[in-house]
Amino acid sequence: MSCLNAHGMSNGRSSQYATSADFFELFMEESRGLYLLSILLTADHEKAERCFIVSPDECINGNSIFHKWAHSWARWMIVRNAVRMLTLYPGPCGPESAAAFAATSLQGPFLLRVLALEDFERLVYVLSVLQEYPDQNCAVLLGVSHQRIRDTRNCALKHIGHFDS
Repeated sequence: MSCLNAHGMSNGRSSQYATSADFFELFMEESRGLYLLSILLTADHEKAERCFIVSPDECINGNSIFHKWAHSWARWMIVRNAVRMLTLYPGPCGPESAAAFAATSLQGPFLLRVLALEDFERLVYVLSVLQEYPDQNCAVLLGVSHQRIRDTRNCALKHIGHFDS
């Protein structure tokens, strides 16, 4: 009979799984990058903040994750929460509010270009280009065809390339 630790895992195996402390440390150390992912996906400060705040709890309360996959799992939770928020609570988070937030908080013309994309284009661009998710994963996550992912990514790339004109 094996002894269980505080997380309900066998002591012999517990070191291979990420703990709640591991996830909290990850979200503290990587807060800037994970929040930036949230803002890129949602283009709205309030939604990005909510997305970022609920993600550590969902990492901890979800499946047992191997320690070496913890960072990927954290990014996945951010993506999943952002997609949910944009699907369930679409709202006024267009280019105006995104640009205003970016101008005061996160400087840079590239960020403004990404935030100026429509919600779906931005999701596809961030997931398929910046996060390098395969088209199949994007299609399943967003509930569309592979062809729509490819077409939308091409549109997003054109919009980013022609932002100033």
